[in-house]
Amino acid sequence: MRNLPCPTQVDLYLFSIDPNDYDEKEFLSILSAEEQEKANKFHFPSLQKKYVISHGMMRQLIASYIACNPRDIRYHFNAFGKPELVIPSCPLHFNLSHSEQFAALAIASHPVGADIEQIKPLEDYVSLTRHFLSIKERKSFCQLAADDQQLAFYRAWTRKEAYIKAIGMGLSYPVEQVTISFDEQPQLLEDRANPMNVEKLSIVSFEHKDYLGAVAIPKDYTVEIKKISLQS
Repeated sequence: MRNLPCPTQVDLYLFSIDPNDYDEKEFLSILSAEEQEKANKFHFPSLQKKYVISHGMMRQLIASYIACNPRDIRYHFNAFGKPELVIPSCPLHFNLSHSEQFAALAIASHPVGADIEQIKPLEDYVSLTRHFLSIKERKSFCQLAADDQQLAFYRAWTRKEAYIKAIGMGLSYPVEQVTISFDEQPQLLEDRANPMNVEKLSIVSFEHKDYLGAVAIPKDYTVEIKKISLQS
């Protein structure tokens, strides 16, 4: 029996991937051979464990929607590396992001994109924004007080990451042609490369502890945040 998401709702799961919180062997046993091989390529054990935990949790959560064994799930990856569910064949879409000790997984009945980043002080926000902000965004960013630039930087970064993941594209996408507001309530204002996307997609931001994130979803969809407690 399948328990697919509400047609107009995105379920957003937030969970720890701190290796101290888990026995990662539980997750390693349900990963595919390809995922296990990728995990083994990480040079640092902590990164290997976080990969195993995040991808194992993703399999368990997806399996809970489609009533299958997590080991049986198979993915297809598009040209930009975004995974899609092929076994079982099912209208379920998902997107995973992780940063430091936390991960965010969006699950929906329509393509979505998610990004989460731990907020850390950086030396030069203005210099970094030259690589991914539009001309309009850079102008607005430079007018901000220095104390406000950190939050604006992470808002812009996570929102654009979520957006390009939702449309199934990688970092080769011309993100400097995309304009998204820095406001608390984000707005997708312009995409000169694909103007019609402004009418199709919305951006939702979220905060969790010292992390900031965003989800790109179809217009008129809602997001329900589900925080996974290790005690539950």
